[in-house]
Amino acid sequence: MRTLAVISLFFLPVVNCTSQSFETAGMPTPVAQIRDISIDTIGNKMYTVGIQTLDGSGMLSLNTAYMYDGTTWTSMDTLYNVTYCSAFYNGELIIGGGFVDSAGVNQKYLSKWTGTKWVHFGDSINNTVLGMRIIGNDLYCMGHFTHIGNINVKGIAKWDGSTWSNVYNCPFTGIVDCTIYNGDLYVAGNFDSTEIDIIDIAVYKAGTWQKVGVTDYVKGGLGSISCMEIYKNELYIAGFIAKFEGNVGHGIQKWNGTNWSEAGTGVQDNTNGYSTWAPVYDLMVYQNKLYVGGAYWYSGNIYSRGFSTWDGNQWCAIDTTFTGSVKHAVFQDTLFASSATDTVAGIYVNNLAKFTDLAVDSCSIAFSIDENENSSILDIYPNPTNGNVTITLNKMLPDAGLSIINALGEVILKRDLSFLNEIELDISNFPNGIYFVQIANNQVRSTKKIILRK
Repeated sequence: MRTLAVISLFFLPVVNCTSQSFETAGMPTPVAQIRDISIDTIGNKMYTVGIQTLDGSGMLSLNTAYMYDGTTWTSMDTLYNVTYCSAFYNGELIIGGGFVDSAGVNQKYLSKWTGTKWVHFGDSINNTVLGMRIIGNDLYCMGHFTHIGNINVKGIAKWDGSTWSNVYNCPFTGIVDCTIYNGDLYVAGNFDSTEIDIIDIAVYKAGTWQKVGVTDYVKGGLGSISCMEIYKNELYIAGFIAKFEGNVGHGIQKWNGTNWSEAGTGVQDNTNGYSTWAPVYDLMVYQNKLYVGGAYWYSGNIYSRGFSTWDGNQWCAIDTTFTGSVKHAVFQDTLFASSATDTVAGIYVNNLAKFTDLAVDSCSIAFSIDENENSSILDIYPNPTNGNVTITLNKMLPDAGLSIINALGEVILKRDLSFLNEIELDISNFPNGIYFVQIANNQVRSTKKIILRK
């Protein structure tokens, strides 16, 4: 005979703080968008590029780069059209974009700053530069181009300080980022190759370009990758990555050299779900945490509004009044983050804020509390649930107890479940998120998660 217990659970929601921990960075002229931030650690300077107008017009045609020394912002001559990327390399600021023209002189796609003016860099280059990364002693430039200098290159080229070179005869254009992981070169962006069935991310391994993962490689015709970062020996990718296009992650996912997996539950859209895009634009490792900025609304199923941290186990919101970060950097031990708007929570930040402290608003459940080897004892359905869920045990456990673990990793409810084999839960009145059900006696412990998504 089956014994049934019905339990209504009172989950404790995470309490959010609402006081602002940021203020304006003080940029002197109107900013429409900051596309990149570079740091000169030796000269102690920070540089911003993007759509930053001297005349307040907000037009793409007239822009400037800015230098900041911690006190004063200085304009660096006039640029024409948008700048996408920058790098401080060998003591020089190098920028790339759609068109980078200075004082009427043709400086297409790549320029460097001499200290008084912009000059063309990279010899002849025939198309847009979308990204830059310094690896070792080399500067990698990426984009839509197919030649640079006097060599044919596709999507990525390497500059060693004096010479451009081809990078493994790369077959892709539309690359925005690259990195070395486990000794192999990875490239990512918005590209595909019908010849070798590779979409948006590729690795050069054993002398050939290959897809990353045999079955769970990045999928989707509408998606793209914005950035990559190595964190705790795993490669993270982020961008317009969607579960509804068949990916294991939403906005962000990670690769351990063998398999793709989620970072906890990743980031979520404005419904705290995965039905619409929740893009991530930037990743940065700082103080042993991965900083994640974008246009998402939740991370780890907690309200985080586009700016949060991941420590490999738990998501934490930095400031839930901030409305997402396009780019962020640390300069003089201060976190700077660009926003998508000039005013955030009533504070005029002119699209660039600096954080006065890094206290978090809220944190998700600790994902190290995970399903264990005995999880097959439990069956939870439907899961995800919109409120009503049934837990079935495939065998009775003498002297067993039920524990419910909340988003803080705390046990918030306990019940005696000796000789019960089915439990109905009503969690419809509680916040969306992840909760763990753990049933144990002195011999067996079984843990499974419930995802509440209303």
